[in-house]
Amino acid sequence: MKGQRHAEAFVQKLIEMTLRQVNARRGYRRHHQKMAQLIFRCAQTGLNVQVWLPDETPAVHTDSYEAVICPACARLHLVNKTTGKMLGDKEK
Repeated sequence: MKGQRHAEAFVQKLIEMTLRQVNARRGYRRHHQKMAQLIFRCAQTGLNVQVWLPDETPAVHTDSYEAVICPACARLHLVNKTTGKMLGDKEK
């Protein structure tokens, strides 16, 4: 039962993130809002992925992450907008 609630909460968060990205794209068309290009490597597929996010003012902390729905694997990734690295990536 607890696992089911966790899965439902994850799906709800995924839906919210997807709607946020769709609304951001719609807002771009209506208001000519600037968009930032973000390129990162998907941990699941190993592919380089490009997404567009609203170009907001930079975060105060450079260690803040943006939730992104990956077009390569359709999963939720947390990506640093400054470095393009995913949360949990090993330093090279």
